[in-house]
Amino acid sequence: MKKWLFLITFFSISLIFLRYGFFFSPLHHLRWADACPKQTMTPNEIESLYQQGKTATEEGRMGEYYLNDSIRAGLPLLRKAAEHGHREAMDAVSGHLMQAGIINVNSGTEVWRTQIGVAEEAMMWLILRAHLTQEIHDSRDKDIFPILFDPSIPFPDNFFEEKIGIRWYFQMLPQGALDHARKQAFAWRNCWNEP
Repeated sequence: MKKWLFLITFFSISLIFLRYGFFFSPLHHLRWADACPKQTMTPNEIESLYQQGKTATEEGRMGEYYLNDSIRAGLPLLRKAAEHGHREAMDAVSGHLMQAGIINVNSGTEVWRTQIGVAEEAMMWLILRAHLTQEIHDSRDKDIFPILFDPSIPFPDNFFEEKIGIRWYFQMLPQGALDHARKQAFAWRNCWNEP
């Protein structure tokens, strides 16, 4: 009986980890955070941290291909700078996580996370950056960003089936994950006044 209880418990915990691996990520606090990230650095320190992270991720880069070890070394620095409102750091974090979680459909260098958690965080940074700058680079996406900006708007039918602009990204994550991403971006949209 104890063996079965252990197996059932182990299986249940494994399922929870697989679905909610985001909780075990470096940004586990993003899951339901309403408060802005704690700001402990000066603008110069944030810029320096961004530059260190960028340099680390680009070490050994070949064209558009980054080394996993370089991303593993630089991503935490970029993420911390992004949490302090650095726009280019947000772009870099989103780009690296987008490559892993959406394009390659895996967890990338953060092997303890799920692909869904990585894709969710990538989308959160992308939506947050658009909130902060109001820049939408592809005119085909202008009609979907109001939905991504406002978590009270339900996703329309076929929202996760379209294949133009960034819409094909949505096929790589479930509706709940994109909803979490837009809720977090919405919660943080007023955290940084300066660009």
